[in-house]
Amino acid sequence: MKKIISLFLVITVLASVCCFAQEESKDYDAERAYDTAMALIKLYGITDRDENAILKRAVLVLMQEDREKFNMLMDEIAKGVDENCAYYSDEEWKTISEDLYGQTGGIGITVMSVSGYVEIVSIAEGGSAFYTDIEPGDRLVKADGVDITGMDLDVAISHIRGEEGTPVTVTVMKKDGSLKDYKLIRKVIKLDTVYHKLLEEEKVGYISISSFSERTGEETIAAFDEFKADGVKNIIIDLRNNGGGAMNAALEIASVVLDEGQTIISLNSKHEDDKETFLAEGGEYNFNIVILTNGYTASASEILTAALTENNKAVSVGEKTYGKATVQQMYPLVEGGVFKITVEQYKTPKGNFIHKQGIKPDYEVYNTTKRYELSDLDQPSYLKKFREGDKDEEIKKIEVLLDMLNYDVGEPDEVFDEKTRRAVAMFQESADLFPYGVCDLTTQAKIVDKILNSDFLNDEQFDYALTLFKQ
Repeated sequence: MKKIISLFLVITVLASVCCFAQEESKDYDAERAYDTAMALIKLYGITDRDENAILKRAVLVLMQEDREKFNMLMDEIAKGVDENCAYYSDEEWKTISEDLYGQTGGIGITVMSVSGYVEIVSIAEGGSAFYTDIEPGDRLVKADGVDITGMDLDVAISHIRGEEGTPVTVTVMKKDGSLKDYKLIRKVIKLDTVYHKLLEEEKVGYISISSFSERTGEETIAAFDEFKADGVKNIIIDLRNNGGGAMNAALEIASVVLDEGQTIISLNSKHEDDKETFLAEGGEYNFNIVILTNGYTASASEILTAALTENNKAVSVGEKTYGKATVQQMYPLVEGGVFKITVEQYKTPKGNFIHKQGIKPDYEVYNTTKRYELSDLDQPSYLKKFREGDKDEEIKKIEVLLDMLNYDVGEPDEVFDEKTRRAVAMFQESADLFPYGVCDLTTQAKIVDKILNSDFLNDEQFDYALTLFKQ
């Protein structure tokens, strides 16, 4: 009898504690409730099932109830592995596949998952986001009213992309924490991943790699050949805001820059006998290379950066890289859906595992921004309005100002041509003016006002890279 009373008192005390805790807070503590239930089972439950068996049964019962719970629990199981793993339902995978292989449109941004948010890394010229005040560092939190925070990045992107020409309203969290809605039109933008030019005055070759596609290696090597033929010795490779892509492209570039037999990376899977080391074939290039990096330099970009810097073929300038050194694989399930799981990790030539650590640059340099004063600008007189076909010296002033805001006017001149009309109309649309392409006095004033209230980049990282070639 005493034993029964004692047991009753223990259960009563536990129940009282639980009730008191729930009175303290409206939100129940799921972990505490789970731990309490398991503790009670361990102390008093008469069963031959251990905790794993009990938990597995509960999960399977919930998964069998309906497909929505099945999808949700499979996704949570995947996320329990690491932040790069996910489960895609049949519907999600269909949308993602169409995005990858079909002619779906977007808003002209590249993004990265940062602390559960879809953070904007860069904005493509010509995309609908380009003509707004959306900036790198802003975060997308909703797409057509759907909360995309905490979603797998591919799933979040699928809510933003869609049929070309259709509208999508995105809610953006600005850097100051404020929220702003933008109604944008989806467009298909085909971008080259490699841009290169010769800086004539400095005799320096500049290569910007925005991402790694299957053709990036080939295009970069073609730029190397062009620079070599011109007798260029010094090259800047700009990997800022490059979130990665096709690993093979990074391996291909590193292979021709490094000496034959030098290590590019080593891949490790769960099974020790699956370890693979990639060695350079060696090329005929003898450039002095500076690599530009920042916090959005990730994955394949980090492979190239580590391969060249750790083998003393380059130095890096800028900010510490993102830190992603894992490889994911997709596995379709018989029951439907696709499971994405981390299957490999890579280490740098010196054996460093940079995941969540990033690569610290050889020269840490931060960019700054500046704002123009009215006295810095060569303003129009605000006495005349201009339309397509006009010629006037003030048109050049307007084109210079539009060019500062990244609107494509070609080479600024005194002719108001089709390109200028289109740039003016795009600006008018972004400024909530009637987009009729005539640069009236209100539009001219708005252009100047936009410049005075915008931050312009001082690319001190690029400037510092140039100074290294003079040492």
